[in-house]
Amino acid sequence: MENRGGASKDWFFSKTIKTLNFKNQDNKKMNQTIKDIEAAIIELEEIRGYFDAVDAPELIEYAIYREKAAITRLSYLIRKVKYEKEEFVNL
Repeated sequence: MENRGGASKDWFFSKTIKTLNFKNQDNKKMNQTIKDIEAAIIELEEIRGYFDAVDAPELIEYAIYREKAAITRLSYLIRKVKYEKEEFVNL
């Protein structure tokens, strides 16, 4: 898979966790959300690989649609973990 100048999933995941200032806290709900974020990053990387591999305009359009959906999901999960972190700290 060709990297189109984007960051690697490991870098993006560690940067996301660092930005959220998440440390290994004992909160199963938050830990599951972190796992979901990692899965969403992997999905986004796979979609971008698919985009690089297709030629047909319809498939390119489909890849763009999937990428937008994956970005929306990732954005939601990041907001969710921020909210869960605030809840956890306020306990």
